[in-house]
Amino acid sequence: INVGLPYLSLDRRANTLSGGESQRIRLGTQIGSSLENVLYILDEPSIGLHNRDNLKLIHTLEKLRDKGNTVLISEHDIDTMLAADWLIDIGPFAGAKGGKIISTGPPNEVARNKQSITGQFLAGKREIKIPKNRRKGNGKYLQIVGAAQNNLKEIDVTFPLGVFICVTGVSGSGKSSLVTDILWKALARQLNRAKTKPGKHEKILGTELLDKVIEIDQSPIGYTPRSVPATYTKVLDHIRDFYTSLPISKARGFKKGRFSFNTKEGRCTACNGLGYNKIEMQFLPNLEVECEVCRGKRFSAETLEVKYRNKNIAQILDMSVNEALAFFKDHPKITKILQTMQDVGLGYIKLGQSSTTLSGGEAQRIKISRELSKKATGKTLYLLEEPTVGLHSYDVSKLLEILNRLVEAGNTVVVVEHNLDVIKCADWIIDLGPEGGEKGGRIVATGTPEEIAKYEQSYTGQALKKVLFERQIAPVKTTFKTTLRKKSGASNEIVVWGAKKNNLKNLEVHIPKNKFTVITGISGSGKSSLALETLFAEGQRRFVESLSTYARQILGRMDDAEVEKITGLSPAIAIDQKSAGRNPRSTVGTVTEINDYLRLLFATVGIPYCPRCGRNISPLTLEEMVKRTLALGEGTQIKIIAPLVKNSRGNFLPLLEQLIKEGFSRVIIDHENEVLLDELDFKEEKNRFFIKEKEHTIDLVVDRLVVHEDEKEQLFDSIETALQKGGGVVKIAYDGDTISFSTKKFCFDCEIRLPEEFTPKMFSFNAHVGACERCAGLGMIKSIDPQLFIKDPNKSIRQGAIGPISENKDENSWMMSIIKGLGEELGFTLDTPIKDLTPEQYQALLYGTNKKFKQKRDVQRRTLSYTYERERVFKGLIPIYEEWLNKATSMWWLDWMNKFVRTQKCPACNGTRLKPEILSIRVGGLNIHEVTECSIATAYEFFKNISFSGAKQIIAEGIIEEILARLKFLMDVGLDYLTLDREARTLSGGEAQRIRLATQIGNKLVGVLYVLDEPSIGLHPRDNARLIRTLTELRDLGNTVVVIEHDEGTIRSADWVIDLGPGAGVNGGQIVAEGKLEDVLKSAQSLTAKYLSGKESIPVPQKRRTPQNFLTLKGARQNNLRNLTIKFPLGVFTCVTGVSGSGKSSLVVETLHKILAKEYHRSKAPIGKYDSIEGLERLDKVILIGQDPIGRT
Repeated sequence: INVGLPYLSLDRRANTLSGGESQRIRLGTQIGSSLENVLYILDEPSIGLHNRDNLKLIHTLEKLRDKGNTVLISEHDIDTMLAADWLIDIGPFAGAKGGKIISTGPPNEVARNKQSITGQFLAGKREIKIPKNRRKGNGKYLQIVGAAQNNLKEIDVTFPLGVFICVTGVSGSGKSSLVTDILWKALARQLNRAKTKPGKHEKILGTELLDKVIEIDQSPIGYTPRSVPATYTKVLDHIRDFYTSLPISKARGFKKGRFSFNTKEGRCTACNGLGYNKIEMQFLPNLEVECEVCRGKRFSAETLEVKYRNKNIAQILDMSVNEALAFFKDHPKITKILQTMQDVGLGYIKLGQSSTTLSGGEAQRIKISRELSKKATGKTLYLLEEPTVGLHSYDVSKLLEILNRLVEAGNTVVVVEHNLDVIKCADWIIDLGPEGGEKGGRIVATGTPEEIAKYEQSYTGQALKKVLFERQIAPVKTTFKTTLRKKSGASNEIVVWGAKKNNLKNLEVHIPKNKFTVITGISGSGKSSLALETLFAEGQRRFVESLSTYARQILGRMDDAEVEKITGLSPAIAIDQKSAGRNPRSTVGTVTEINDYLRLLFATVGIPYCPRCGRNISPLTLEEMVKRTLALGEGTQIKIIAPLVKNSRGNFLPLLEQLIKEGFSRVIIDHENEVLLDELDFKEEKNRFFIKEKEHTIDLVVDRLVVHEDEKEQLFDSIETALQKGGGVVKIAYDGDTISFSTKKFCFDCEIRLPEEFTPKMFSFNAHVGACERCAGLGMIKSIDPQLFIKDPNKSIRQGAIGPISENKDENSWMMSIIKGLGEELGFTLDTPIKDLTPEQYQALLYGTNKKFKQKRDVQRRTLSYTYERERVFKGLIPIYEEWLNKATSMWWLDWMNKFVRTQKCPACNGTRLKPEILSIRVGGLNIHEVTECSIATAYEFFKNISFSGAKQIIAEGIIEEILARLKFLMDVGLDYLTLDREARTLSGGEAQRIRLATQIGNKLVGVLYVLDEPSIGLHPRDNARLIRTLTELRDLGNTVVVIEHDEGTIRSADWVIDLGPGAGVNGGQIVAEGKLEDVLKSAQSLTAKYLSGKESIPVPQKRRTPQNFLTLKGARQNNLRNLTIKFPLGVFTCVTGVSGSGKSSLVVETLHKILAKEYHRSKAPIGKYDSIEGLERLDKVILIGQDPIGRT
């Protein structure tokens, strides 16, 4: 009700709501969210609102502000502007003459600014004048009988013709139902032969008095950049006719289509007449890069050579309406249209300006100018629904002038409107109401504005009365008395009352806003219950509930916080220690979104190279081909050749006959001399050119000419023809040499063609289009490991050395008979120990050989027996069993074979995860995998120093800026040692948390509540200072940072400390101390304070244990370990230390633990690289104790 929607019914379909109604519904849901520090942006919320409801809307917006939020509105309504705390006035005019800030400040300051047109209307220096006389019309009428659409109550409505009519009434009173659903659709069907279905009514009288009906709205005049004001108004047709009539055009045979950027004849081929090349930037705004060939002119060079008074067609389209009107002053057909455009206030727009850049008001006035340029009949009915939407008072005055011109020509204008400046200028008003919805749909009053203003029951009349008769109450003022604004209700602290989650004891907590707060206390004291399950849970719940139903379904919601009340809460973001996921496809690059930007960078500016020979195979434009051909030098004799067939068999007679029909005369067949097509004997059967079984190569000689600047146009045409015939490839033969050009990414030497266009998806190992086909983008495959496959190299095959082949297997079985035959060929038997096989024999047994051998097998059946002998080539035991593994369906057999399988690097992509053609695209000399192999610090230096030329610099600039920012944030939180291809599942909880922290810093949000769970975990003291600096930066942006922490450095750096305790579990959940650090240190009950002050400490042992034995690990090389040999003392407490990323986990967890786990517990987990280990006999088991949950349900 408070946002002006009392008339809506709850079962009203959402797709029938106007934009303004939808916006106000969303605004209504925000009022109850109780969030603070939110920026609300509204686009003209007063659209569709009657003056009566507008004041309610303003009051609602003020309430939203008073809750501690920022409300930013784009608006033209004078009442809304006067109610604002601050105005930003942009202008001074529209289009190229706008875009500047004219004035900022409270309304009274803007009103004093003489340069501000808005200020002049606020101060009353400018106003829309009330007409001195009201038109009476032509004495004829149009009448709707029995209008009953939607909420209309079978009313009869009379429209006097030849006047300016306003249909008014509160929102929902039935205006659109009357004018759009009934009047427009019925007349369009009858007069314009439209297939519209009119709203419910009995009949319309007086339609014979009209010859057409036109609805003028604010919809765009075109939806593509190819639509411009000059094409919509048809003025370009006359300009093109004129340029076609010029002598140079006639001499060159140019037709009208030559001067259109929408046809092939005259447009630039590099950009297809757009003037720019559109670069799809996926999640970034798309880039429109100026065409490097036509430099944004849209036309070909030949077209631009045609000039009139030294201006070509591109320069004409770049003129404003005012400039073009002066330029074509002697051409009445052109000036007639341009004059009407100038008359409606559009003299500033350019003739070739894209229609997609025009505002709704500009599009509306272009439509009206087109109507004005037509011959007037005086029998046209113009319908406009809220034409002042998006219009400033200055623009409204221009609109009224145009509408009055239409009426002066004898036409009738019907406007549905709430704007009092329009209503007061009407000749006749039809006021509907009295309310909206079911209480509306009746005629409240009809008459002139003065008559309506005297009608007390009309809400429109009450508003008009103030405008028409009480104008002396609001005298024109040049200064305003500063309005005392109500102070914002935003609090400076978050207050929690009655927190009872888990072990919390009905806590009341005060947390200062925009400060760095640490919640500390012994483990189990309730820190996470307060920070994450109360503060964050409630902040997130409130934010999610303010979103649409659809968004809530996607986001879900947390459990309600067990709390009585929380005030001062902002939208909350939690950065906890959850694992980054167990998906092997998730990497540091994908989690931080850096991979997304890398994919976009490589897809847009990557240079293609041949995957086989490494040659640059970048495609060329037609203009670049001509430029390179001209560079061969003046006077060079060249042949322009199109390759048609290469090393192919078949009947090519039809092809040659077709070439003759198309007017070509020469071909080169099988790399020999040129052959004249006319001289070929197509009937000679023995002609060597017609042997179908033989491979042929056929090249078409398109043209022969001498390189000269005057032949440039012919060179263009010939190369273009050759490209069409040659499938995008053309050869230029000169002086016994040949150069080849292609519009495709094609290697002429290797005959490899890459996709014409690369998309970011192709550079993703998570999409089948780019992922390696063998490993499906994982970089690893499960394959049989020879070390597991051969159980005991000291045994022979007959003794069961090979895992899947049992001991004493029958020699006549299929597998044993093959191995026996292979052995007879290569010189080993079934009794030869595996260790005694030569390298060639070992390789052939496991991986196969091309040597042929004889397999002899005695087959015994119940009823018969036989012996067969067959010549074979052996694939190898491992390929055979891997093939069976891929096809097997028996879970028992798969499980049994699993003991011989190990995850290994994919041999097809060598662990890069991508197809070879994707890896052939390079940026700065590196492919995308080589970039992701870099550490974050190395990648930062790489992108900091990279540069591009031409349009690629424009394209890459924004992408590299995003990449550098994300890399810098990761470095700031101490993660510079990570590589971008590091799997997310291998990250520690602390590393995963700091990655999410870096992402949030990059977002640069303000007014957010950040909750972090022990971010210092896993950080060396050296890096802790960097983390603290990052947290304070987050606070200094204007956010509230709440951190659960035990680290002394972090606690001492906090603005506010909350110590929970005194014990854990049921003995905790109380506030032991809170305040600034110095206040907490004074607390006698705080265990934290005792340790911080030095009263309590962890004592240093007076005696160290002495080891008796050692476990010696040699040649450790996992990840960044540099061939280490380390002795681990046994029977003592050993600490492995080092800065983050120094290799501690690689040494202890990935290498030492996995070696011991395999030795003592038969673990199959892949072990880190190492040479040997000594001392295993001194232990009998190994246990890894981590912080993983003991259960997940």
